[in-house]
Amino acid sequence: MNRTEGRAVDRADNKGSETVYDYGTGNAPISGDTAIPDGGASEDPIPEKEPYEAEDVPEKQPSRHGAPLEPGSRDNCYTTDNPDIEMCQSRKYDAEIARAAKALAAPTDSLVSWCSDPAIGGYTLTRREGCHKVGVVADWWQISNNQPPKHIGTAIFLVREEMKLDNTGAWQQRNFISPLSIDGALGTVTLDYWDATCGGDTVCDREFVGPEFTGPTSWTSISSVTEETVQTRKFTWKTAVVGKSQEFDRGSFLGFKASAAPGAVRVTEPSWVFWGQIRCDQMMPNATSVGCVFPKYTPTFELKHK
Repeated sequence: MNRTEGRAVDRADNKGSETVYDYGTGNAPISGDTAIPDGGASEDPIPEKEPYEAEDVPEKQPSRHGAPLEPGSRDNCYTTDNPDIEMCQSRKYDAEIARAAKALAAPTDSLVSWCSDPAIGGYTLTRREGCHKVGVVADWWQISNNQPPKHIGTAIFLVREEMKLDNTGAWQQRNFISPLSIDGALGTVTLDYWDATCGGDTVCDREFVGPEFTGPTSWTSISSVTEETVQTRKFTWKTAVVGKSQEFDRGSFLGFKASAAPGAVRVTEPSWVFWGQIRCDQMMPNATSVGCVFPKYTPTFELKHK
């Protein structure tokens, strides 16, 4: 048996699947062409699996827009309402994140069952389902006139995003966040807010499904990775008409506060963006329903030769 890969027809009723990393900042895509590693260090490999015949197979997505910021970078910092405090964010995909993701038990309210597979990491898609596992690093700095910035402390969180599309022109996104490590010098670290966007309120409605958060939203240095909070949102394409299609970005906003570094910050640019990730259309003649897919997903076909 030989295996060949092909790009699915870029239409909402395609039958294909693929995985794509597509990273950017809130202003524009990052330059470069760097793939994001899944398992990190060689001592913690992610095993490869053969695809299942005639099934959507989750596949990792290569990044066309470059790697995320390195942990500890001061390239993505935000001023707070305290002029002496800045909060900086970065992301990482390494062995620590892979191990933490494997250690967590599968959530009982998962949208995407295969996202709990320990071999799945990074950003992975099928035709109508998505899974993103990432480490979010928050650093607080003291800023003083005529003095170099002084590092106060670091908090690292495991973030898991699950996306499920349907044939009504809508999709759900369920977010999970757990503390991995919090420096004691920060005191209590609180999830100030967690927002998501679909690329503009003119084409997409969004709403919470259930409460804004389920679970704890404050953690300390002794908190466990099992102290997880959950948020679910529903997005709906509100300008669907026959003969029209629409692509949607996926942007996530995260904000934190530390009791030992007082100062609120409202992040006005996404912590990360996946560009043109979801495509919905009502292209077929006399179509009565709207289909949505991840168009970057490429199907794998199994060909048998006699």
